[in-house]
Amino acid sequence: MKIFFVSIFALSIFIISCGNLNSQVDTISNQEKKVVKVWTPLLTFEGKGELKSQLMPILSDSIKVECQYSGHQNDTFIVYLLEQGKSIQKDGGFPLVMERGKGQKELSFSPKPGEYYLHILSQNSNWDLKLYEQRQN
Repeated sequence: MKIFFVSIFALSIFIISCGNLNSQVDTISNQEKKVVKVWTPLLTFEGKGELKSQLMPILSDSIKVECQYSGHQNDTFIVYLLEQGKSIQKDGGFPLVMERGKGQKELSFSPKPGEYYLHILSQNSNWDLKLYEQRQN
């Protein structure tokens, strides 16, 4: 009779440990799932000459800009990304894009999350700009 209880006890321990093993495997499987990030449109902006976009929240640390511009050979096309409350005239800035003439550009960069707007300086150039933010799907 004593052997029977010891056998039941050992069998119970074995079953419980198998259950724990399955939960450990599930935990590892969940940790191994890859996070998929996609480029999500944030702003489409087009115009001619100098314009500022509306204020927009940037939540990610990965941003992509695609732009096309069609000016004459000496016409400039400059794009700034500025934090809320900042201005080119008072605070200056580093241009994301600074080109002449006609062309297209695509670039990625990593701003800190916050509220931003685009300031485009252009001499007689028609331009089209798209801003994307990389987000988890």
